Amino acid sequence: MIHMPQMFRGLIVDTSDSTRVEITSSELERFQLMPGDLVFARRSLNFEGAGQCSLISDLPEKTTYESSIIRVRLRVERIKSAFVNYFLNSDLGFRLRIPLIRQVAVSGVSSEDIASIPIPCPSIKEQELILAVLDVLHSIELIEEDCLEKLKLFKKGLMHDLLTGRVRVVTDEELEGW
Repeated sequence: MIHMPQMFRGLIVDTSDSTRVEITSSELERFQLMPGDLVFARRSLNFEGAGQCSLISDLPEKTTYESSIIRVRLRVERIKSAFVNYFLNSDLGFRLRIPLIRQVAVSGVSSEDIASIPIPCPSIKEQELILAVLDVLHSIELIEEDCLEKLKLFKKGLMHDLLTGRVRVVTDEELEGW
């Protein structure tokens, strides 16, 4: 079973730490997730998290979801799940979601709210082209985030070396003498 925290780790649900649960065959038939399903956060402690969309990718075994999650299965002959996922996670997708979020102790949306979000539906070929560009941009973003983390670690190490005196700082006067 996937849980809410697994939905907030990126565009695709991370099932690596799913919980094993016992369910009946009729429950599995009704609530089983399939690759290509979209899942939405029914409620969230953070306003931005309510209605958050994630894509179900490959599943290692039969998987279901907790009651705080809404599952949507699209007609794949008309629209690609990855296209809808990117759209709903865009700035425009977030702006379309804002009026639907009810804010009480926790922010939330309903299945009807999710169903009311207008989704653009270009041809499958155009969706594939858009997805190809978005996948490249997402890969670049991941590489840049990795580089940023390495630079932060490098900076932290340099600061430690300088502040502990392990590496001596050369003054401007000393540089003039070189």
